[in-house]
Amino acid sequence: YANPIRTSTGRLIVTSGFVIGDDGTFAGSVVYSDDNGLTWTKSASGLTIPSIGGEGGVSGTAIIERADGSLLIYAR
Repeated sequence: YANPIRTSTGRLIVTSGFVIGDDGTFAGSVVYSDDNGLTWTKSASGLTIPSIGGEGGVSGTAIIERADGSLLIYAR
């Protein structure tokens, strides 16, 4: 997990990544908390990255809130 951000609405958001297939297919999404971190919910949609020769993954994620309230996630 990357460092969480707190949005202008007070929501805590953390990026996450995990393997979802036996072939190394990887997924990325966010988890969020509306109760100051007491409970967390995984986002409904995410990013799926196919495995290439058994290798895959996302690292170095960062998330920011833009001026219009939308979120921008960087990953490598």
